[in-house]
Amino acid sequence: MKRTLEARRVQLSAQTDETDPELVVVFDLAGTVDEFRKATARVEGLEFLDEFLGESSPPDEDFHMEDRDGPTTGKVQESLYVVLSNSKAVDELVRLFGEWKRDPTVTLATGLNPFKRVFAQLRALRRWNAEDRIRETGLLEQWQEELEIVGQFHSSKLVEVELWYRQNSADRAAAERETRRVLAAAQAEVVSTTVIPAIAYHALLVKLPIQQVEKVLADGAATIGLLNLESVMFVSPFVAMSLPPAAATSATAHGAEERPQPKGLPRIALLDGLPLSNHSLLRNRLIVDDPDGLDDLYPVSSRHHGTAMASLIVHGDLSDPQPPLQRPIYVRPILRPDDFFQDHEKTPEDVLFTDLLHQSIRRIFEGTSDHPAAAPSVRIINLSVGEESRAFVRRMSPAARLLDWLAHAYNVLIVVSAGNHRNAKITLAPEEFLDVESARRAALRSAHTGSRTRNLLSPSEGINVLTVGALHSDAAEDPPISDLVLDLGSPDLPSLYGAVGPGFRRSVKPEIYLPGGRGLYARQSTSNTDVALAQSPATGPGHLTAAPSRSGMAFAHGTSNAAALATKAADAIFDYLENPDVRPDLFPFPDAQFHPILAKALLIHSSGWGAGKAQLIDALGLTNSSARKELTKLLGYGALDRNRLGRASASRAVLIGAGLIREGQRATYLIPKPADLRATTDWRRLTITLSWFSPTMPKSHKYRGARLFFTGPGEPDIGASQTEAEHWSTRSGTSQHQVFEGTSALAFADKDSFEIHVDCRDDAARHASAVRYALVASIEVAPTTSTQLYDQVQQGLRTQIRDRQNTRFRI
Repeated sequence: MKRTLEARRVQLSAQTDETDPELVVVFDLAGTVDEFRKATARVEGLEFLDEFLGESSPPDEDFHMEDRDGPTTGKVQESLYVVLSNSKAVDELVRLFGEWKRDPTVTLATGLNPFKRVFAQLRALRRWNAEDRIRETGLLEQWQEELEIVGQFHSSKLVEVELWYRQNSADRAAAERETRRVLAAAQAEVVSTTVIPAIAYHALLVKLPIQQVEKVLADGAATIGLLNLESVMFVSPFVAMSLPPAAATSATAHGAEERPQPKGLPRIALLDGLPLSNHSLLRNRLIVDDPDGLDDLYPVSSRHHGTAMASLIVHGDLSDPQPPLQRPIYVRPILRPDDFFQDHEKTPEDVLFTDLLHQSIRRIFEGTSDHPAAAPSVRIINLSVGEESRAFVRRMSPAARLLDWLAHAYNVLIVVSAGNHRNAKITLAPEEFLDVESARRAALRSAHTGSRTRNLLSPSEGINVLTVGALHSDAAEDPPISDLVLDLGSPDLPSLYGAVGPGFRRSVKPEIYLPGGRGLYARQSTSNTDVALAQSPATGPGHLTAAPSRSGMAFAHGTSNAAALATKAADAIFDYLENPDVRPDLFPFPDAQFHPILAKALLIHSSGWGAGKAQLIDALGLTNSSARKELTKLLGYGALDRNRLGRASASRAVLIGAGLIREGQRATYLIPKPADLRATTDWRRLTITLSWFSPTMPKSHKYRGARLFFTGPGEPDIGASQTEAEHWSTRSGTSQHQVFEGTSALAFADKDSFEIHVDCRDDAARHASAVRYALVASIEVAPTTSTQLYDQVQQGLRTQIRDRQNTRFRI
């Protein structure tokens, strides 16, 4: 044990997917994480490496938090996982804790006495066990909820059994054989198995007999063999995502059918349900790749979700359609018609979701042994489908790890919807129903109180993907409101049903918000204080989309819609970047290899908190000290403003750059200071966005392989201070976005510049390859302050070119 500590081979982590089960020890904390950190700081070689939002439990008479008046009722327990370098050290650590537990005054061996302070912070110190295998997967909660609602189970339940990933193929085979042996003894059926080495994933889809489920619910996890297997890391519920049909309507689109037809190769891939490709609004606009032969099995009446997503990507909201895509969309169906609910669609039940995504995306770019790459021209992938039963807590889901790897490996922008919590209830007091504004403010407070139950749904927590949340907004007419049907949202704020952040390691998620369609809320009766999300009525509101209905139209809402609109916006960026008519030689755009990451950066750069900031601060009673941190969780980087997307004006200059960077390198960019900022106290804003596709290290608790960050001009240099997203959260993911606003006067000489430095550091591990990144900066003032700012920045860049013959910015 002492040799292990001396070699600094002990790590504490909130993650658990990085080693052999024999080397994992669980620390169940009795006090706070801060107190535990202080205790571990006294043990040489024992490092506290991670912060996280952990699970808590009620206090008891032995372990509780206290204030000046004595014990409080606040929850206290957290868990950390200790990874040691050898099994013997694990045995010794567990033995030492037992020795201290029997006699807290015991004198431990030389050098180990500081552990007594650590032990005092613990409820237990133990090996990884059956309870840990289901603690954060939601398995028990899912089974219990189904039992309460349905009253009984079917003859079996599907579960995802994730094994500890072994690097050696022989070890993997042995672990799987042992797992199958135990499953066979329990009369469980292995439906499929998946191994993806690049993301350290080895899992089995298993049909578990109902008797096993009942044992766990009645007597605990340790009562069945599967949950006692050392080869098993986690067992999660496997629930096919079910999508209901949208609300058919008699409304009509405004001239969208006569729009120009697309041409060329597809740039966008849509992974969704099978769309109605011969719909008048979609005819000749889709390239459907159906390797599973679903067309004959998929009733037209069930083709809702894929049709709606294709319609939104091509035309936008048909109540106010945008110009259609110039290229066709590649479509790969990954949903199936539901066997029991008419018109519903669902993810398949015979393959793990991660495996389904892996097969589908690799087919696009690499093909198979008997089929060439299906659409290698694709640069954007839209995924508006997820895993409803897998909410993000602190461990990255396999599907998110997969998308992160594929985004980096294929250099593709993957747009993912944050997920919907359609069953999340909102409770209002009776008097809060008296007027609309009171009800809306109360609904915001209720939704905020329950935000911890509306976590991101897999795979939207991925760090390389662009996660999109839904605004309570659409172009439909205002709906009729009654005492039982209420419109509780605000167009400037996220929907009340959408998933909220933060993401992995408290990163900003969702990054951006787009209109998702307004959702109405219904009361069961005028005496009921609970309201629940209602299906869009035939009259709206919601997004108007193509549909397999008699009228060919339907209203729908959801984060899926928002992701589809974000995909359309990303496509418009590509159109601009690839347009030869807007690429003068003096300021050329970055090479095409940087376009996917530039699209992500530009979408984030064109987003902001806007009016939603003040509304939330007022409704939630946030103080200055807590506002930015709380608002970052709720608003991310804000709502996309399409009018600012890659656009400049006389009073606003937008500059973009991109490049490759390695560990230890720095790239410096210079923004010429416009003369109209000199000696004025008028308002100005500097916005800087840095995005990159990071390599990932799936067996490391840090996970992110490369840490990029920018340092911009200080407050005295710009005469402005940072607003909007909380500083440290912006550095935790793969997109750093900061806004500086102010009115302080500046004094500077001609040819002076604002400096922006981009640095690259290793994070999870050393990486040899260069990382693609994109940098977007904009400087603006009020139109009444200057109509020359754009020209002044442009002229400053021309001067830089003449002076240095080197610039990476395009204006």
